[in-house]
Amino acid sequence: MMTRRADKIALGLCLYFIVLAVLYAAATPPFEAPDEASHFLYIHNFLKTGQLPILEDRATVFKSQSVQRHHPPLYYLIGAALISWTQRDDVAAYLQQNPLASIGMVTDNNLNVYLHPVPPPQGDTIIAIWVLRLYSITLGAVTVWLIYRSARLVTGEAQAGLLAALLVISIPSFVHISASINNDNLVTMLHAAGVYVCIRMWSQRRIATADIVFISLILSAVALTKINGLTLFGVIYGWIILGVLLRRFDWRQSLKLIVVSGMAAALLAGWWYIRNIQLYGDPLALTATLRIWGRGVPQAMSLFEAKGIWDSFWFTLGHLNIRGPEWLYALYLPIVTLLALAGVLVAFWHGAGRRWLLLFLAGVGTLAIFSLLVATNRINVSQGRILFPGMIAFAILFVIGWRKVLGRAAGLIVLPLTALTLITPIVYLTPAFAQASIVDSLPASARAVNVSAGLLHLVGYQMLTDTAQPDGWMRLNLYVRNPDPENPYLFVKAINPITGDVLGGVDEYPGMTPTQSWNKTALYAIPIRFRLDTSTPMQNSTPFQVQLVVGWRIPDSDHPGQGKRIALTDNNGLPIDNLLLGGASWLNNTSPSTPQMTADVVYGGMIRLSGYTLSSTQLARGDSLSMTFDWSDVAPMNEDWMLAVGLLDADGKVLTTADGGVAGYPTSAWRPGLDFADTRTLTIPRDAVPGNYRLYLGWYRAADGQRLQPVGDHVERDLFIHPTPIAICANPFCAQPFTQIADRIP
Repeated sequence: MMTRRADKIALGLCLYFIVLAVLYAAATPPFEAPDEASHFLYIHNFLKTGQLPILEDRATVFKSQSVQRHHPPLYYLIGAALISWTQRDDVAAYLQQNPLASIGMVTDNNLNVYLHPVPPPQGDTIIAIWVLRLYSITLGAVTVWLIYRSARLVTGEAQAGLLAALLVISIPSFVHISASINNDNLVTMLHAAGVYVCIRMWSQRRIATADIVFISLILSAVALTKINGLTLFGVIYGWIILGVLLRRFDWRQSLKLIVVSGMAAALLAGWWYIRNIQLYGDPLALTATLRIWGRGVPQAMSLFEAKGIWDSFWFTLGHLNIRGPEWLYALYLPIVTLLALAGVLVAFWHGAGRRWLLLFLAGVGTLAIFSLLVATNRINVSQGRILFPGMIAFAILFVIGWRKVLGRAAGLIVLPLTALTLITPIVYLTPAFAQASIVDSLPASARAVNVSAGLLHLVGYQMLTDTAQPDGWMRLNLYVRNPDPENPYLFVKAINPITGDVLGGVDEYPGMTPTQSWNKTALYAIPIRFRLDTSTPMQNSTPFQVQLVVGWRIPDSDHPGQGKRIALTDNNGLPIDNLLLGGASWLNNTSPSTPQMTADVVYGGMIRLSGYTLSSTQLARGDSLSMTFDWSDVAPMNEDWMLAVGLLDADGKVLTTADGGVAGYPTSAWRPGLDFADTRTLTIPRDAVPGNYRLYLGWYRAADGQRLQPVGDHVERDLFIHPTPIAICANPFCAQPFTQIADRIP
């Protein structure tokens, strides 16, 4: 009963894995998984020509984009049979490369290697891609099942098998590769199958005829799948020989297995290696492969490179440019790895009956690592997925170690990883590959722009980020019409309007789309996001509204990211030097200092004056009066209001003013709950009549002069009046203030 129940749960986990992998596939555009386009082209070209690929010179191979030509063909032949009914005449539309792409480097933008037309082409290529991805997902599900069964056999406990299966499902890199077109999925499944049969034979203490058949098929298949799969021969034959030496296996059956499986592999897979000898002079085609992929001088793996491999084994998506949260690498993985290692050592020390199985699994994992080290010495294959053939060993050993140290609580240790894997399609993949979409019209919340760059027409934009923060994201949508045959790309830069500092930005093809492919009648919504830089020190303590500089460049094939800038024109065809758009509000955390005088005046129910400081109340002609006002936003404002500040003489005439909005921070960008200081300077005219003057404050709309009505103390009509006079004398040595105060406002 317990066995059947565990098997049902394991099947449920396999179904969960399939659903999860489909979500990963749906969130990853075509060919945005590692080498997916090349693996697809291997199959596509075989169907078109009926010929297996040939390793030519490096330039020819890379120009074709079908660079995975050195692999044995089994994965691709099966894939060809699955999609042979499709036409795929539109495949070229999916292969337009992004010259700004970040490949193998973790960045925030340009994570797409290819540009993706919107809407997608109407041919069969997308259908073929999904068929092949589902083929890979099926292989991944079989791998999960085999790991479950193997862990049960090794430990004798169903819970251990279920936990091992859950661990594998909870590795984002494994799910990501399983959801892509990649021959790693077949070689990983075959390794898991070979290890499972070995464990089963060991548990049964005999080699059955069925085992010989299975091993023969597995080894023949792995020899036709990938070169690093050949390590499975060493795993299986070494295990059989050890079993004979320990009298676990009958030597006759063991010899029969080795001879039959070796002959089967030679008959079924040997033709590929004979072909390599004929074409390249060696059975593995290593010389030809090194001419294309070789590092040049052999080099040992560095610690930095080894860490990158280990990190990418767990979580590095896309073309090795999407990294997970730092807690995963800096905290979680070291802890769970050390716990597993300690537990395995304890299990080995106390578990005499299982020591050989533990050594066997350790050998499988070590051989996977060793094969990667050998390959990395000559070829740049520093990717964690190359270790996937050892996945079955790693998963079982981790579970054994955790259970030895944590007991029944071992299942809890995988839950953070499980949760991370579950949210990855939404939190990591979807934002990384945010695509353009076609919309009917400009949303009501968007702001109209109507600026052209060549043939492209920027209709408007919509801010999605309201308040900007250091190391935060700036998000917005641009709305653009019309294609351009020169395929320009977009740049957006965030600027501090007060200091001119660049706070961040991005150069990218809008929404991963080639602008030359746009529909002439469609309006495209272009998602833009970039991280704000915190390396530039803030020279101003007041908040400000980030300005966005937007423009387009024609790509330069020799210098990506340095293309010729396209001239901008407004709706009337007049030239524009720079297109500046109002962005998010940057809210500094610096509180204003304690003012000399407090106040509580609210203008129009929206703007509050809470205090102010004056540099002096006794001035001479030609002096300057510095004033700092503490403002806060009581309610959101959609309009930009101007501050009126100045001095009135005894007759109510204005002597001098310092009107204008808060520098870099228009009232439409103000956010409630934030107090900030605004400093103004009044210069006393040299011909000013000596006397007492009144300082006034008000807010008005520039378009029509309408004022906001203030409510509070010292308010007269639509102005706040400083309650004590500002005395101005004829010379800089006046000692006594004037006492006469004007008694009215015009």
